[in-house]
Amino acid sequence: MSLAEFPCLAKAQSCLARAGWPVGTCRDYEEPQILGNLRSPPWRVGMARRVFFSFHYQRDVWRINQIRNLTEIIGTAAAGFQDASLWEEAKKKGDANIKKMIDAALYNTSVTVVFIGNMTAGRKFINYEIEKSIARDNGIVGVQIHHLKNHEGEIDMAGRTPALLTSNNLPVYKYTDQDALKKYIEAAAKKVGK
Repeated sequence: MSLAEFPCLAKAQSCLARAGWPVGTCRDYEEPQILGNLRSPPWRVGMARRVFFSFHYQRDVWRINQIRNLTEIIGTAAAGFQDASLWEEAKKKGDANIKKMIDAALYNTSVTVVFIGNMTAGRKFINYEIEKSIARDNGIVGVQIHHLKNHEGEIDMAGRTPALLTSNNLPVYKYTDQDALKKYIEAAAKKVGK
């Protein structure tokens, strides 16, 4: 896999780097047998865990940006966290391009956090993200965020839990603080042996 295959990912990594996030190329996260003497699993970079954050970008990115800066966690998202143009550009190119962005963001993650806002369950790609996370044996946890303030200082009504979380008996918690979120992430990873 190379960044040339995912121009939107390259742009997202550039935005993340400008924001001070530790980013690398896909080569930095290749499988251990390719790298040889890799000391930690591919879903770990140093001591940080790579986690895919699934959320409703247009409605909830402000809420996610309030909580995503966790120590020992490197969060990824299909369209990054800062640049809405990445998502809009991908939408214009069609569903296959969006699925490529999701697949690239899931690469070498060990846990998927589905942040549940008011409209998350109705998102077009929520089931794809959860199905792909299950297929790659990611630990999965749902976290309600509707009660966090948006960019206008407003909270939202609780939304439905995505059906695939419920049907797979995956845990769902209400966000309280970063320490609790880290515990949910580690518990989900431990449940699947990662």
